[in-house]
Formats: sequence, C-alpha cells, structure tokens
Amino acid sequence: MIKAIIFDLDGVIADTERTKFDLLKILLKQRGIILAEADYKKSVGIKIVIFLKKYFGNELTDAEINNIFFERKEELHRNPAKYVIEQPYAVDCCKKLFEAGFILAIASASDEKDVKLVLSQLNILQFFKTIISSDSVENYKPHPETYLKCVEKLQLPTQECIAIEDSPTGVKSAIAAGLACVAVTYTHSKDELNEANEIIDSLDQLTPEFAREIKD
Repeated sequence: MIKAIIFDLDGVIADTERTKFDLLKILLKQRGIILAEADYKKSVGIKIVIFLKKYFGNELTDAEINNIFFERKEELHRNPAKYVIEQPYAVDCCKKLFEAGFILAIASASDEKDVKLVLSQLNILQFFKTIISSDSVENYKPHPETYLKCVEKLQLPTQECIAIEDSPTGVKSAIAAGLACVAVTYTHSKDELNEANEIIDSLDQLTPEFAREIKD
C-alpha cells in the first residue's frame, strides 16, 4: 500500500524551472553569453552550478559561476511572487492527498531555503513532513541519494512510497532508488519520460485513488 508521495519541486509543484531559466538568461547576457532556448531542457532537474560548469565551464570561471548562482538566489528571495508560479493543479493536488492521509515529502535539487520559500509562497509548506534538498546530499540527481535519504527519513520501505517527477534526470533518480515513479508532462514530453511507471499530463490526475493504485 502506498503511504507516502515524494514530490520533486521545480517543474512539478512550481514552474520555477522556467522562471529561473529566464533569470539565468539575463545574468548570462550581462556577461556576454547567450543562453539559447534549446538549452532549457538541459537545465531541468539539474543543480544550476553543475549545469553552468557542464555547458559554460570554458567561458566562465568557478568564481563567476558561483556569483551567478548567488545573484539568482538573491533575486528569487527578493521577489518570490514574481518567480514562484504554481504548476497547474499543484496546490489542490497536495491538499487533497494530504487530507486523504498520505504522507507528503520533497526530494529536490534546490537547497532547503529555496524549497521552503516556494512552498511557503504557495501556502502548502504545512502539508510536507520531510524535505530532502541539495544541502542534505553529496550526490545530486540522477544519482538516487536524494530519494534514498528521503525514504530513510520517512522510515518507510520503498514499496510504500512513490515519486512524482517531471524530468528524465529525476525519473532516473527515483527508479534507481527503487521507487515507482509518476512523471508529469509539464516540462518534457511523454517520449522523454518513458522510463517512468506512469505518465500523466497534469497533477489533477494524481488523485488519492490514482496514487493508491500505483504499482512498481
């Protein structure tokens, strides 16, 4: 029986993947670097410092990458209403699952301060029992550590938990941790998410009844 639902944050609950990407475009342009729209999906589900080092490491020093990271974070925290946009049905979905008795958790590549900012801005922080963020792990998604630590903290077997993801990187992480994974097509197509156990078009499909029927 499924008892816990572990959500990725960016791209699943909030459309912060897009707003953070647009802000990153501005910060890179200030440094003479053009971030192409084609790079958007490459950035989804990956910690920004890793993304910048991988694709712009020859153009930016480590110090510049760290500066971009902190500038983006400062802007997010100055103007959360501008950057924290609910994904369709996310708040209602979390509320219904919580009221139905599911334990909710977050497994995110963002740091804990950002996770709590987003959940607080959407007024759903109170629904989540556990948060595992980038502060909590040494290995980021697609490594399974984020999900393994979340399950450990929940003190539940993996077969009683499901993961909700929006990116191939996140799906790989959840599957590698031994979790059944539901992918939502907010940022990637069904073809790109085909490793997931189930694929849905939006979170209105993630009802308590649907969650109870998930099989790994």
